[in-house]
Amino acid sequence: MLPRLETFKEVVFCQRLLAFNQTFAPIGKSNTNPYAVLWHEAIAGRKQEGIISAFNVFLMQSRVHNFIDLWLDNCAAQNKNWLLYFYLVYIINSSEISAKQVNLNNFESGHTFMSCDHFHHQVELSMKRKKKLHDFQDFIEAVSAANSAKVTVKEMKTFYFINVIDYTSLRRIQTSNPRAYMRIVVQVIFKRGSFNLFYKTDFDGTNPRGIKTSRKENILKKLSKFMLPYKQTFWKNLPTNDNEKTDSDEE
Repeated sequence: MLPRLETFKEVVFCQRLLAFNQTFAPIGKSNTNPYAVLWHEAIAGRKQEGIISAFNVFLMQSRVHNFIDLWLDNCAAQNKNWLLYFYLVYIINSSEISAKQVNLNNFESGHTFMSCDHFHHQVELSMKRKKKLHDFQDFIEAVSAANSAKVTVKEMKTFYFINVIDYTSLRRIQTSNPRAYMRIVVQVIFKRGSFNLFYKTDFDGTNPRGIKTSRKENILKKLSKFMLPYKQTFWKNLPTNDNEKTDSDEE
């Protein structure tokens, strides 16, 4: 929060300005610097539109890469939202970036550390060394000096924020089968040339979930006579799994 003047008692009781830092930090051993997207609440909020705008400037900066793999904090309100997914389906199929595939991986609940945590700690140390942050420029300077100044800082101006029109259908999401529940999605994949959204609920899973064999056989036995012959292929090839309950089984 700004201003950051901890030596003055009045600061504690004053409603101050929120400053935001959306960080994209490399994992493992990498020569790539963290990419810090900075703005404050007088410019824009940190709702889904603000998060999408931060993703947009990062992807524009990374537009030459053919494959982008991101690990995100497991926060449904920010990193898990349908509007962000809608935007990524659009951007992967545009000429604005070169990527053939973008993966969003969500840490499972209970994780203790991620690369951004280390960088945020470096930012905190940098702010303590600076002692007082009078305005937003002081905050930018503190972030720029973090991590031994090995960081790329992007100050968000008003024209960097984009207004993504929400065309998502809540009814279609709720009636989809199987339904994609945000809380259990661990990976979302976006592929160039496809307007489909691919997702996983288990990082170790390599096979589709399937439905019970009895359900599949029942559909084929009772309903195949109403289907065109070539349409029956879908049902004949439908994967089965008798060891796990599906959404329809639980109803």
